[in-house]
Amino acid sequence: MKPTVGFDCDIGVCGPQKRQKLEVYRDYTDSAQLAGGIPILLPATHDPGHIDEQLDLVDGLVLIGGSDLAPRIYGAKKHPETKLMHSARQFYDIELARAAIRRKIPILGICGGLQLINVVCGGDLIQHVPDVVSGEVVHRKEGGGAMHEVVIEPDTRLARIVGMDRLTVNSGHHQAANRIGSGLRAAAHSADGIVEAIESTGDTFLLCVQWHPERLAADDPRHLALFEALVEASLDEMDAA
Repeated sequence: MKPTVGFDCDIGVCGPQKRQKLEVYRDYTDSAQLAGGIPILLPATHDPGHIDEQLDLVDGLVLIGGSDLAPRIYGAKKHPETKLMHSARQFYDIELARAAIRRKIPILGICGGLQLINVVCGGDLIQHVPDVVSGEVVHRKEGGGAMHEVVIEPDTRLARIVGMDRLTVNSGHHQAANRIGSGLRAAAHSADGIVEAIESTGDTFLLCVQWHPERLAADDPRHLALFEALVEASLDEMDAA
C-alpha cells in the first residue's frame, strides 16, 4: 500500500454571502502523488479532539504556505506588513502541528509551514525580511519569480536528501525564522543570513523549507526529493503501525 500524506488547507471566502472554502494549490498534492504518496486534505476544525482522529488517517503531513501568524503568539507586536491568516486556520494549524509533533508523524513544512513549526516549538519570526537584510538576495518580488541560492549545512538531513551543499530555490516570502525553536536546528541559509530550512535535531522526520519545492518538483528531481523523503518516512511510519 502507498502511504497517505495529509495537507492542511487555507480558508478562502467567496461570493456575496462570503461562504468559506478550503483551498490548496494542486502542485502540493501533485508532488506528493509524484513521490508515491496518496494526498488527503485535512479541513480545519475547532475541536482539537478531531485532529487526532484526522491524524489517524495519515502516515505523513505537509504543512503548506499561506498568510502570517499573529505575532502575539510569539510575543511580538504586529508589523504593518504582517498579513494575518484566517483565525480558524491559525487555531487549527497550531493544534495540528502540536499533535503531529507529539505523535512523531513525519512532517514536511513549506514556507509558512516552516514558520508555523518554528513558532510551535518556541521560536520566533522576523516579521518583515526587508527590514533586516541589505537587499543582496531577493526573497520576494512583485509578480513572483524570485530565485536565489541557499547554502545547506553539512551533516543535515536536508543535505543527505538533496545530495549537495548548494541549491537554487524559488522564493516568495517576507517572513522567516529568527530564534530557532527547541529541538530544531537551521539546515540552510541564504547569502544574507536568512534561515532557509530547519529540521529536527532528533531522529523524527521533521524538515521545513522556506522555498516552494512543490512548484519545482515536476521538473527538478532535487526538489521532488523532499517529497520522496517524506513519503519514504511515511511508509516507514505505516509499516511500524
